[in-house]
Amino acid sequence: MKCKNCGAGLQTDDLYCGKCGQKSEPSKVRFIAMVSIFFYSLFNADSSLWRTVRKLWIPGLLTSEYFAGRRKAYFHPARLFFFSWVLFFAVFTLGDNVHLVGDGEEVVDLYEQYERKIEDRKLLLSMIEVKDILVREDAELAGRIEPVIISTSEFLGRGKKYGDVDSLKHFLETHRDSLNLFITDTEKPLNFALEDIVLLTDDEIFERYKIEGFFLRILVKQGLKLMRDTTGMVEYIIRGLSWMVLIIIPIMALVLYLLYIYRGHYYVEHLVFMLHTHSLLFISILAVKLLEVMTNEVWGFFFDSSVDFAWGYFLAGVMVFLYPVVGLRTYYRSSYAGVIGKSIVLVFAYLIAAIIGIVLAMSIRFFMF
Repeated sequence: MKCKNCGAGLQTDDLYCGKCGQKSEPSKVRFIAMVSIFFYSLFNADSSLWRTVRKLWIPGLLTSEYFAGRRKAYFHPARLFFFSWVLFFAVFTLGDNVHLVGDGEEVVDLYEQYERKIEDRKLLLSMIEVKDILVREDAELAGRIEPVIISTSEFLGRGKKYGDVDSLKHFLETHRDSLNLFITDTEKPLNFALEDIVLLTDDEIFERYKIEGFFLRILVKQGLKLMRDTTGMVEYIIRGLSWMVLIIIPIMALVLYLLYIYRGHYYVEHLVFMLHTHSLLFISILAVKLLEVMTNEVWGFFFDSSVDFAWGYFLAGVMVFLYPVVGLRTYYRSSYAGVIGKSIVLVFAYLIAAIIGIVLAMSIRFFMF
């Protein structure tokens, strides 16, 4: 009899493989058995997931356990981080009730605004054309239409008030709104008529404005996308800010490495410490979110209001801020003076790393939109 996982020999009374640890059971598993195994693995208090989460709350403990060689009983640091990271941003950025731009109110793109301006101009010009035709046939009726045209112009928000239709007509036929794109690859800003942005394709704009060069065309193309779908690009960029964490963590691990270079720690030790710190950040905020949802579901049965959990998020933020500070003492064995000094350095380093992460993440998302 052999283990179906690794092929090692088994005795007939062996319940588990002595080599890989897999349970000895039939190859085919019934649905009920599969469901029971799933829930047992998920909710068993002694499972690696819950054991990891329990000890995660103690600053530096999981990192110490990992580098003490006790790894089998816990989630791998990278696995724990990616699990909590994906779950966090799935809950907070992919929910149907999450409005990243406009807080649920109507949001109009600049492109849509100018499309409306074009339609308004066409409407006013057609009204003026009808009035000009009527002048030759019924001057009295044409005179009655003129104040209607002026009132319509003011209602449509043309901005400037015109005393007569001729002035309005001259403005509509000669005025064109424009947009300046400031690109470092050009000596002066590129000036585009907004009407061209609405009516022309990218290739037609490149040809009309003589946009040459691969990199310059990419910049202009993304700038035009921003104009045509402002809300979509902004939301796309905001949702992509989650990737900045992948930039922050290695930078902060490097800062810790430099702060403790005299101790002889490997870089990976600081990296694992940062992975555990950010895992706690995501899990603690998710815990508050879960408590908020459950509380308001029950509260909603009895009251029309909701419970404000701002205090919960504040406490989670304070706890996550203190986590690496205490970890400097428990894992790195720093003195109290060393903890204070290094904590100040870490705060400023994190702000700088966050700025770098945001800029890089937004730049990457801008070009990927």
